[in-house]
Amino acid sequence: MKLLPFLQSCARIISAHYPERLSRLIIFPVPRVAIVILGIIQRLLDPVTFNKFILVTGDDQIGSPCNAKELQKYVSKDCLPEHSWPMYEDL
Repeated sequence: MKLLPFLQSCARIISAHYPERLSRLIIFPVPRVAIVILGIIQRLLDPVTFNKFILVTGDDQIGSPCNAKELQKYVSKDCLPEHSWPMYEDL
């Protein structure tokens, strides 16, 4: 699984170079099985850094929208690029 090394690299870079600047990192799409696996291995990562990662499941096809109900917990429509607004009318 390539997601774990990516998350570990992100965590190292963020904590080394931007320790208090990142409030959250939303990663989409994440396969459902990866969320289960990451839940098990989260003990290997720094808890403060791990809690900044928001993993959202969804379709991995290019241009597929993120789950709007999940996304609206973290961002508003005007925070997204204008070209994606038609996909997120509900935000």
